[in-house]
Amino acid sequence: MIKEVILPDLGEGIDGAEVSEVSVSVGDIVESDDTILVLESDKASMEIPADVNGSITEILVSAGDELKPGHILMKIELSGDTPKEKVPVEEKPQKEKSPPQIERTVPKLHLPDLSSSNTVFASPGVRRLARELGINLQAIKGSGQKNRITKNDLNSYIKLQMAISLGSIPAQKQEIDFSQWGEVEVQKLTRINRITGQRLQQAWQTIPHVTQFDNADITDL
Repeated sequence: MIKEVILPDLGEGIDGAEVSEVSVSVGDIVESDDTILVLESDKASMEIPADVNGSITEILVSAGDELKPGHILMKIELSGDTPKEKVPVEEKPQKEKSPPQIERTVPKLHLPDLSSSNTVFASPGVRRLARELGINLQAIKGSGQKNRITKNDLNSYIKLQMAISLGSIPAQKQEIDFSQWGEVEVQKLTRINRITGQRLQQAWQTIPHVTQFDNADITDL
């Protein structure tokens, strides 16, 4: 029997992750709890283990892919389904074989709040906060499943509007052609490194820069 390995819910506040490493190849034999994927989210790096024993028959993701809960990662043929040698017996008319059964393991999903008449998907907490702040959720692009608006989306929208009102959004800088000084090798950063760089740049651009000078008479020292 073939089993589809599906990405489960990654936890509160984590709407998706990036594949940083595929730890297995087609044909590999895996056991339960063996690591098959390594993912990176905005907050941490995590290993995805196999939950069955078997052989990898198909891998449906690759390094760099952005995944969300419910995405099919790979297919595993359960170890008990490996064909064995049989003693020859009298041949009998065989019925047409049915296709292999596929067991789907579906993670628990957070259902969107559909109480409102509009088509915006958001949790009750996000809707309540948006009403208190007078924010129209239809103006926000959700990053969750089915464009669901998360609390992080709402916070990002608030920060963006504050930056626009204060005129603190930096101007787009022209990229420098470093190849004029020699050969250039581009290495892709991990998701965590990219997020860290963005946060440090944002902090440097928004913190107040102050230099203080004092005069002191140190003659007697």
